Amino acid sequence: MANRLTIEIANLRKEVREEVVALLELDLPNVLDLVDEPQSLWELVPVRGLVSPAATYRLKDTDRAHLLARFVVETDLRGNLSPQGVDRTALCAALFSTLEEPSPKVVVKTDVQAFYESVSHEMLVEVVKNRPDLSPTAADHVSALLRSFTQTAGARVGLPRGVALSAFLGELVLAELDQSIGRDLDVVQYFRYVDDVVVVFGAGGPKSRPQDRRRQVVSAIEELGLKANPEKSLALELPLSKSSRVRSIEYLGYRFELRSNSVTAELSEKKIRRLSTRVTRAFDAFRSSSRTDADGNQLVQRIELVTSNYRLSGRKARSYVGLAFASPLVGSTSRSVRELDRNLALEIASISSDRALIARLEPLSFSSGIDDVRFVKVSAKRIQRLSYIWRNLGEK
Repeated sequence: MANRLTIEIANLRKEVREEVVALLELDLPNVLDLVDEPQSLWELVPVRGLVSPAATYRLKDTDRAHLLARFVVETDLRGNLSPQGVDRTALCAALFSTLEEPSPKVVVKTDVQAFYESVSHEMLVEVVKNRPDLSPTAADHVSALLRSFTQTAGARVGLPRGVALSAFLGELVLAELDQSIGRDLDVVQYFRYVDDVVVVFGAGGPKSRPQDRRRQVVSAIEELGLKANPEKSLALELPLSKSSRVRSIEYLGYRFELRSNSVTAELSEKKIRRLSTRVTRAFDAFRSSSRTDADGNQLVQRIELVTSNYRLSGRKARSYVGLAFASPLVGSTSRSVRELDRNLALEIASISSDRALIARLEPLSFSSGIDDVRFVKVSAKRIQRLSYIWRNLGEK
């Protein structure tokens, strides 16, 4: 583990690397003691007061030594499997290209139902123990976290949401699914982001019917003690015939609409609802206010935030937010973007008595945010001040 930790620290950005090394030097004896006693490192505490359909947890001790010891353990896993290693944009672009390609194929789309709540502890421990690239120490820490979860939640299945290590453990489980599906020689393309899966099979063979391929993928998921979500599962034979109705596949915020001679990328229905709800809440907040100049400024800033693009600060300083970056396959003239702009125009018209404010809002649109890649400068504090009205929208 020590060698891998050295490599991982060397790969960090310079300023972060220097900080981690300095902290480890200060607390190294305590950190090593904690690494040697897994159970004391992973004591869970339920997080109260969150409006969430799923229980969320945090780790009890957050002093420097505990944080650094967890970093050491997570590094052991991160060196081999990182859930952040997959580029969503590149993945979706590759899927779009595959769907456009005219050769005969069967496409199966599904995801794992209640994945984090369904992972078998017994199976996960075996997976970790059987991986030669993971140290025995890592297996001990995984067992310690699972024991703590059982004591806290009273369940021997599931991973604690809110704990960073759970993401890596989930990847270990789903890597088994990758291997199972990858063994099929008829698989020509395979796309997975966490538990969202698309498998593309070549045409022909004894089990080439869409329903057979769907059962095959579902069976691979069930072999891990998990269940495919029937509401998000489909199997299609492509290309569609000329008489076929339009079909669609929703994946990672996109809705790929399939016709006999074309594929178009739209925003998913969930994403459209989320953005429309943000617009509605911004105008509702203004309508319920005193409608002062400050309230009007706040409304304009919120609509700028929703329709434009901006760069995050702090640890995510290299990340960009906005449709131009989150959904680059969707054009400004797409049906979904036009729908968002229509909804925004109706909200703007609803405050018809304030012509000056309308004049400031009318230039703002989702389409211009994409076409012009329009940026707004925004601080983390300002984002927090403006976005509190959008909390608990059920965003994933």
